[in-house]
Amino acid sequence: MNTSQTIAIINTTYFFQSAIKGLCGKRDLCISLKLSDEGELGTLLRINGANVIFVSYSAQALFFFDKYHALFKGKRIVFVLDVLHLPTVRLLHSFGFFEVVLIGDDLGLYLRLLNSGDGGSFHSKTDRKKMLTKMERKVVLSLLSENKRNPVKMCALELGVSDKTITTHKKNITKKLCLPNFLFLVSHNTHLNLSEKGL
Repeated sequence: MNTSQTIAIINTTYFFQSAIKGLCGKRDLCISLKLSDEGELGTLLRINGANVIFVSYSAQALFFFDKYHALFKGKRIVFVLDVLHLPTVRLLHSFGFFEVVLIGDDLGLYLRLLNSGDGGSFHSKTDRKKMLTKMERKVVLSLLSENKRNPVKMCALELGVSDKTITTHKKNITKKLCLPNFLFLVSHNTHLNLSEKGL
């Protein structure tokens, strides 16, 4: 790398951390951390000076970066997926996170990513006009946050709206992400291929 930079690696595996650290220049600083260990404030303090942030995808990580998005302007946030799951890629794009890579991608790709000023997903293209609204983002994050007994009702209570409003937002989200069903988003978290089950 031509200039020194600080690279934060969040919630990824040891092997991924080692691979990225191996690509870093001698003058670069690499920080590895877990959101669950640091807490929100601790994480913000530790990654404040980072130029590039690699973060393993989870609903918790998406919630964190969406909540504090204003603090990350000018920083490159790269979401790392363990498997190629296009609904998740589209979801990240709809939140404004366009740099998405796979944990098994060739290391040369990461090197280009670190050296290049050009951002973008290497696995899918999404119409940038199909961004989710603030309320739609809240609905998605609430529904994906944990296994709820009655997700729509719990989401409605959490956000202070009616069940019907949540159902309407779910339909709009599904349409914007070009998904046949909202469950296709959940399938990344549960590692189920719901398309084979006809859901």
